[in-house]
Amino acid sequence: MSEISLLFLLKALLKSLCLPPLGPILLVLLGAMIWPRRHKKISFPVRTVRKRAALFCMALGGLTFLSLSLPITAHLLTQTLLSHPPLSPSDVRAQMALATAPQAIVVLGGGLRKEAPEYGRDQINSVSLMRLQYGIFLAHQTHLPLLVSGGKPLASTRSEAETMALAAQEMFHHPVRWIEDRSENSYENAVLSSQILKDQGVSHIFLVTHALHMRRAALAFRQQGLKVTAAPTAFPDKNTAQTLLAYFPSATAMAQCRKVLTHWLGISVYSVFS
Repeated sequence: MSEISLLFLLKALLKSLCLPPLGPILLVLLGAMIWPRRHKKISFPVRTVRKRAALFCMALGGLTFLSLSLPITAHLLTQTLLSHPPLSPSDVRAQMALATAPQAIVVLGGGLRKEAPEYGRDQINSVSLMRLQYGIFLAHQTHLPLLVSGGKPLASTRSEAETMALAAQEMFHHPVRWIEDRSENSYENAVLSSQILKDQGVSHIFLVTHALHMRRAALAFRQQGLKVTAAPTAFPDKNTAQTLLAYFPSATAMAQCRKVLTHWLGISVYSVFS
């Protein structure tokens, strides 16, 4: 059993502190902390400045919390990430007809269910399953080999990649050619997978991940010198934004906003340090 990565824990802590729901709550608490107390002797100008700063923090935190809990906000933020349309079967055939057609399919892991009791071992979660299922569907159309990528930041018995390869064989009776089992994030997915692929003479790939994750993942793989044809899956539902319920707070909407903001944070970091 490997130890949980310290870097993984640090990044998780920073995201929790900055992103919703905790980020806006901390902003409100900060406003409450700097509000001037009656029993303390503070000069009038300083008291005024502190009151204004406190009101600003509490108002900003409260409005941010409310707005990020609305389904309509989640829908609008989600649209900013959907830069890659789905690949139709005709799109896939067109790609395979190119002189420099894709040579492999890369499927990124999306997490595990640790010690799933009904299986008696670690199992891929629904996110990884959707990506793997579409990757294999794409492999049946193209007859290209699969690479699965994902390490074990949560101290699982097997890596995400190893568990995905096992699921591919057991559930879909489809082999996986390459396993990249050391990465802990999208950037490492790209760095370590590209090393394997380049050693095999692969320079153009179909990249399979969730539609929301694709912009970030494709950027990371292109920075490693690979030509990427995006093959996104699991597109978000648009119907929710078309009803009156889109303007009522929802925990699901806040979770979606958090996910989108996490991806944009990653994209910003990749862009700055590329």
